[in-house]
Formats: sequence, structure tokens, C-alpha cells
Amino acid sequence: MGRRVAGEGNVRRRADGRWEARFDVTSHGARRRVSVYGRTRAEVLANLRAARKRAEQGWSGEPQRTTLEQFLRHWLEVTQDRRRPNTNRSYHDVLEKYVIPRLGKARLARLTPLHVDEALAGMATDGVGARTRQMAHTVLRAALNDAIRWGIAERNAAALSSPISHTADERHPLTKEQLGALGELLADDSLEACFLFLGTTGARRGEAVGLCWPDLDLDGASATIRRSLQRVKGKGLVAYDPKTERSKRDVPLAPVVVEAFHHRREAQAAERELAGDAWVETGYVFTTAIGTPIDPAVLTHRWEQIRREIGAPKARLHDLRHTVASIGLRESSDILAVSRLLGHSRVSTTTDIYGHDLTDGGRDLVGVMGGLLARNGTRPGADDAASPSSPSIAQSA
Repeated sequence: MGRRVAGEGNVRRRADGRWEARFDVTSHGARRRVSVYGRTRAEVLANLRAARKRAEQGWSGEPQRTTLEQFLRHWLEVTQDRRRPNTNRSYHDVLEKYVIPRLGKARLARLTPLHVDEALAGMATDGVGARTRQMAHTVLRAALNDAIRWGIAERNAAALSSPISHTADERHPLTKEQLGALGELLADDSLEACFLFLGTTGARRGEAVGLCWPDLDLDGASATIRRSLQRVKGKGLVAYDPKTERSKRDVPLAPVVVEAFHHRREAQAAERELAGDAWVETGYVFTTAIGTPIDPAVLTHRWEQIRREIGAPKARLHDLRHTVASIGLRESSDILAVSRLLGHSRVSTTTDIYGHDLTDGGRDLVGVMGGLLARNGTRPGADDAASPSSPSIAQSA
């Protein structure tokens, strides 16, 4: 073992082969010794640095004494910058309402897959839906992954527990007839361009209301999705970058959409003149009467009226996105193009969600291969064997 470097703390290799590092922390006036562990010396030193950092941030818990409740609340605070505010609120709610009441008193170091299975089963008994149970399981697993990375847990009990099966919400993509009715209904509507954009590109509602004029190239019939506009509690409307690099994308615009955007530009100019000094120049395409961006919820409320009028009472606004994907795959089977249009981070995501909409290309391929293997496109038969142009095996020999 090499010489101990200043600041490493007390580092040693245990009899079980693991490495242990100890350091002192002061909490509420009391000084305590805390241990962290690792499989190698380098790993335990990395865990030690992370533990010191957490101690500086105010958490001085010792893994053997820390409850899951203590850890989860600290985890939410330390990792909040990784997520958007609305996601943080969802994580907080699911942990405080479902996970902590059932598992919070368990020691982090002693949490087992059985504990997690029992908690999830209890949620089901209490009538908690599969989707919520799945989210609780997912958030707990993410938190315990960090616990392992930080050196304060040795295994992820949630990852080893039974997975939660969840059937996706039923989708109601529009038919071609309903799309036609939508186009007719929206003529001269103030949100015509917005809904036509959604219904032809599969964009999300936050991406649509987040469009600014510089994002549009109407001469080139394209738009660049650069941001998503979301309402955040206590902050109002906030523009965020797309979640992934693939979500920041260029999308083509159909001629009918280009025309609708031209009409929108003219309508906004009239609104600006009418508002006078009250107008706030924000650069957004879809705005209120004074130029401020519209809330994404406005689209949802308007859709409630539209869907009934076009004969699609069960279709949600998000089903416009499903419509683009479903029709696109059925018409072309080009899953890569559909994935890029929707802004999925991986093609596998598109396949998992919309794979059932792919045309039966496998059957077509089998037919082609069968035609190539058959003589002159027909199945060889007894007559072929007797024909002069088809020598027998004996003749060939």
C-alpha cells in the first residue's frame, strides 16, 4: 500500500476485500466518524471526496444509520439541478406520498428487494394505479443508483425488485377524414397555424407555442424547434431547451402550414397595431393580444372544443403526435424519418411506441426472396425436371 496522501482520511482494506475510508464530521455540535466503501482504493477515494462534499452541503448521515427517508429528501435537494422544476415536483410528490410513508423508516443499508416489492404491492392494494407505482419504482431506483455511486449503498434494492407492468394509455389517432375536417374547421381560426403545425410535424404543444419568428424559414418551408415553453409553479411561463440533442431539430413545413404562418404574421401585425403601447415584443409566433406568449394549456382547452366538432371525442391533443407517427409509418415504413421528425433520442423509442404501426414489410421481403429462388418466378415442379432445358442429376453427373 502506498503512502497515505494528506486529506485522504483513514483508508484501509478490510478483511472482506473491500476498501473503507473514514472521516470525521460535525453535526449539531457533535463530532462523529463516518465510513464510506469501495471495491478498489481509487473507488473508495472517489466516494470519500463525494461524501466530504455532501457533508459540506449539510448532510452528515452515516450509511449504517441513515434511513431511506433521510436519504431521499437529501437526494431530492442535491440533484434538483439535473431536472426541470415540474419534474422535481413530480418526484417530490411521488416520494412523499407513496414511497416514504411505506419505506421511509427502513435503514438505507438494510433495504432489500423484498421491502420494495411489499411496498409496491401495498400501493396496489390501496388502489394506486400501475402508472403511479411504476413512477415510484423508477424514481426510487434512480435515487438508489446515486446512493451506490456516492458509496453509501452497496446494491440497488429497487433495481432487483419485480418490475411494474404498465399498459400505455389508449391512443386515439385521427383518421384521414378527421384530419380533413380539422383543416376545414381551423380556416381563419387564430390558432390555425399552431394546430396545423402540430398535426403535420408531431411536435409537442410546448414546442409549438415556443416557436419564435427567427425559428421559421417560410421560403425554405422549414422550422427549427429550439425550445419548449412550460408553465412552472411560482415562475410562470419558462422556456427550456429540448430534453435531448435529437429533440432540437429541423422539421419540414407542408405548403398549407407555410400559408397559415403567413396569415399568422399578418394577424399579429394587426394585433400589435391595435395594442399600441401595451404591446410587449417577445418574438413569439403565438401570442396574446398584447404580445406575450400563450400558455400551452390554451391549446388543450381549445382542443376540447375541436375534437368534438371533427368527430373525434376521445382524441387528446397529444394524439395529434400519435397521428403523425401512425400515418407516417403506415404510409412509408421509414421509422428513422419518423423518429427524427418526432425528436426521439433513440430510434428504439419510436419502435417501442409505434412498432405495431409498421406495414408488414417482412411479408413483402419474403415474397421477393421466394420469387428470386423460384425459376422464372414460378415454383419448380415435376415438368421442370423432365424438360430438355433442365438436365437431371444423372445427366449433370
